Amino acid sequence: MIRGAGLRYHKENLYVERPAEITGVIVDGGKLMPPHRQHKRIRVGEASLKAEKTPFFAQRISGQLTG
Repeated sequence: MIRGAGLRYHKENLYVERPAEITGVIVDGGKLMPPHRQHKRIRVGEASLKAEKTPFFAQRISGQLTG
């Protein structure tokens, strides 16, 4: 498929019985999951949102979490 699209690849990776990160997404079996660093950003953002008292900054953090 890669060559058919006119693209090249550097080397071929084979992931057997373990998750693989492909273009920023964890592929485990047939499931797609975000990497742990994304989960961490969400947890940190939610904690910041709970601690924030200023409505302006709270709205800004909320927008980042939504994005």
